[in-house]
Amino acid sequence: MGSPPEPGRGELTDLLNRCWMTHDGMWFYHCFQEFGIEKANYLNKAAIKYRLSRWFDSLGVKYRLSPPVERCLMLAGNPCSCDFEFIFP
Repeated sequence: MGSPPEPGRGELTDLLNRCWMTHDGMWFYHCFQEFGIEKANYLNKAAIKYRLSRWFDSLGVKYRLSPPVERCLMLAGNPCSCDFEFIFP
């Protein structure tokens, strides 16, 4: 019995997108079930900001947060709110 064929780049991209969307949707759904829609939206916005900063870091995109954020603002009872300012050479 041979090995299954290697997926092409498009197939792999599609699979990763579907897996990510499933994970993200289930995460939001369970936050909604546990905490309600307002808290789920609040947590989702914080997660999006975290994800964006990680993606920008991995791509080498220069940016700063305004106001500067050094740790999760929600842990101190503050809203997760900031703007991304991009730095171009």
